[in-house]
Amino acid sequence: MFASPQIAAIYQINVSKKYKHRFKAAVFAADRLEGSTTKAALYGGQCICDLGVPRFGSDQLCNWGSCSICIVIRQCFDVLECKLPHHIGDFGKGIYARRNPARANRFTVSKSSHPIRAMILCSIIHLEDFVQGDKKNHSAYIEYDTGRVFCAKKDLILPRQLSLYKDPERKAILQ
Repeated sequence: MFASPQIAAIYQINVSKKYKHRFKAAVFAADRLEGSTTKAALYGGQCICDLGVPRFGSDQLCNWGSCSICIVIRQCFDVLECKLPHHIGDFGKGIYARRNPARANRFTVSKSSHPIRAMILCSIIHLEDFVQGDKKNHSAYIEYDTGRVFCAKKDLILPRQLSLYKDPERKAILQ
């Protein structure tokens, strides 16, 4: 039997107007193709700072180049950890997320000194009649049997909410 994670904190992400306008322009472009909707996806990455660790009182984003969560929130997927412009996976170069939180959890990484993990709830643009080719510039691809989400362009995904949680399966080395 699996134990449920304990929510430590949830933060609303307020992105700059630049990123809001970029996403809104992508929504309008997808609307012209008809059948577009905005859906939720979860981005799990490495959070190697003390974000969300109560004993450090940290609710500030770090500036470390390898802390994926803080970089994604600050730069809205313009860059990922270690200055990567994208990830490379089964669907090519882009941003990978999940629809299922349990699957997104597999991609979260935190410091070994604490059990806090971080996940970003994002909005994605999706066309119901997605076809590879032209439409991948206007829609995220959702693989429904696995819940994988692929965005070929950073315009198609926008961070909305940061969830910090304790994974009951993970024990901290230092407590």
